Amino acid sequence: MMNDRDFRVTIPSAPISPNIDNFLKIKILQVRPITYRGYYRRLFRFYKYAQTDIVTEAILQDFLTYISKKVGNSQYNQYLNTLKQYTRYLADRRIIDSAEFLNSYKSKKKIVKREKHYYPDHEIEQFLNEVLTRKFPRWLYWFIWLGFQFGIRPKEMSLLEVTDINLENWTINLRSEITKTKVQSLLPIPTILRPKIKQLLSWRKLQNTQSTRLFVNSWGDAITEGNLSNHRAALRAIDGKFTYYDMRYTAGWRCYERSGDIYLAARLLRHSDINQTKKYLQIEKEKALEQMRKKFEEVYK
Repeated sequence: MMNDRDFRVTIPSAPISPNIDNFLKIKILQVRPITYRGYYRRLFRFYKYAQTDIVTEAILQDFLTYISKKVGNSQYNQYLNTLKQYTRYLADRRIIDSAEFLNSYKSKKKIVKREKHYYPDHEIEQFLNEVLTRKFPRWLYWFIWLGFQFGIRPKEMSLLEVTDINLENWTINLRSEITKTKVQSLLPIPTILRPKIKQLLSWRKLQNTQSTRLFVNSWGDAITEGNLSNHRAALRAIDGKFTYYDMRYTAGWRCYERSGDIYLAARLLRHSDINQTKKYLQIEKEKALEQMRKKFEEVYK
């Protein structure tokens, strides 16, 4: 399913090389425009560096060594995935003898660590007050507030429609077509948050837009990942540790800490397995630290 950002993407069309161009002709029929642009840019950079569109083990290793110094772990993994797909394409068409050397790259992906930071209520309030004081767009204020309260994934929040908030039964409807797991879920809105939800909807009604999305930018267009990225650095001027996923982590940890119910936290985060929730919230790590702390108190009496 395409989102609003896809329609704004300028699809690159300048030729790169015969083999890469033919590979991209297939990809443009298989993936979204924004994804296709990623393939194009990564293969363009590969061709510019390698000066060839033929992939061998030596060339791949040399390029990966080069690119690892230029990009972060997440982008490195995207380059690796793109080049593996392209290499298999070359092998399937007998342009290269074999792609078997890719077997040694199965475990070559880099670990992408996202440091999790928990925000207690007073820090959330301080953070949001700073967002208002520094005159960030009002949609960003509401986006961050909703994220901290319900732990909805940032991308899922950006795709919420106004009608997904139901004031009759006080729920937020996470439709299957917008969720990462492709499973519909309803989140109940607790009584204490209902006045704030009404304020959010009141703000939304004042926006001059034809968009049906809950969050729209200053021009009345549905917000995109680009809109969020553009404000990331400024938000970190408020708190250097802040990431959008801290909102989700905070909501999940608060739910577990106050209820003591890991199953409830798993339902809030929409995890299918509580072990996934334990790992996400780093619960076992916290327990191990607490046990060590108690033993240290005995050791250092």
